[in-house]
Amino acid sequence: MVHVLSVEVAEDVYEPLARLASACGRRPDQLASDWLRSRADALRVQPARPAPADSALGELLQFAGAASLGRPTGADNTAIDADLAAQAGR
Repeated sequence: MVHVLSVEVAEDVYEPLARLASACGRRPDQLASDWLRSRADALRVQPARPAPADSALGELLQFAGAASLGRPTGADNTAIDADLAAQAGR
């Protein structure tokens, strides 16, 4: 599977990339793609290890998500903005 990734780079990054790509007979996007591919292992996220239950973090995590605000929560920006405005007295 192939994905298109558009990236804006500063001139001081693009110019050396373009010169090197030209010297190699390649396009800058091909050279950048090869560079990313060569570093793919570093981009992979390692799964987090769960904290031991007897640690302070483990004790805290057992209560994560246990609070109820009496209403659904999430990425409801309208409700968040309304709450912030109410707190600010607007």
